[in-house]
Amino acid sequence: MTQELQFVQSLVLGGAHVILDARKWSTDSVRSLLLSAKNSGATVTVRNATAWLHSGTSEVHGLSIVGKKSLILDFTS
Repeated sequence: MTQELQFVQSLVLGGAHVILDARKWSTDSVRSLLLSAKNSGATVTVRNATAWLHSGTSEVHGLSIVGKKSLILDFTS
């Protein structure tokens, strides 16, 4: 886990609402943040989510299942 991911994870565990750029964060990293957000009540907003379309819609769909009430995807550019 990178230092940046650890830092954001600690914020999410504390209940902070965070906004991330999909061009800098992998779906795997966001998935781990969402698991923490479910327990803390935090939300994770991902801007530029269209950047993830190359990884396939199944990855993004999987994130939406994991982060049911914790994930906000912004597809505007």
